Amino acid sequence: MALAAWGPAHHTTAAEYRALHMLESLWSSSVISWLNGHMTPEYVEDRLKFAAKRLLPAESSTDRRQSHADAEPAAMEVQPASAL
Repeated sequence: MALAAWGPAHHTTAAEYRALHMLESLWSSSVISWLNGHMTPEYVEDRLKFAAKRLLPAESSTDRRQSHADAEPAAMEVQPASAL
């Protein structure tokens, strides 16, 4: 996963590995919630961006792109399984 995130020239730190493992766990649980109809794909993307921004070290200000990921993801209303 680190190779996909930063490329072959990047030396991944222990903190970055821990952050990637947390993001992987969040991704897995989010996909399950999406497949069960409790989250939209957009919400999954927003929450992953939100977590990544807080878990991974910030890049230099010239490399950093501003996006809607700066805001906390909006709360999702969970639909009961019977409504699906």
